[in-house]
Amino acid sequence: GAVTLVYPLDAAYTCLAADSTERFRGLRHFLATTRQTHGLLSLYRGLPLCLVTALPYICIATGLHDLLAPWLMKQMGNPPSVDQKSLQPGDLFWLVRHGAPAHLYPWNL
Repeated sequence: GAVTLVYPLDAAYTCLAADSTERFRGLRHFLATTRQTHGLLSLYRGLPLCLVTALPYICIATGLHDLLAPWLMKQMGNPPSVDQKSLQPGDLFWLVRHGAPAHLYPWNL
């Protein structure tokens, strides 16, 4: 999916950030140099590891959701709606809606 398209940019960002010798003049120069020396597919060398390391997170997040969602819906007495105006900071679904993206950011694929 999206990781496959964005991964070369992430690899380029990492190489440019770690380039202490200032060998590359920017993204275009990095991509041109990489294409000439190693080939464009070399930008995907770390993709399998990235996908494998994301697998445990995806399994845990999906499993917890499937386990807790029915219990939470039963506790609330009705299906939750995260877009209601009545939700206030501190409510469980407000916390999930606004807090989850912040603590899950490194794992968003």
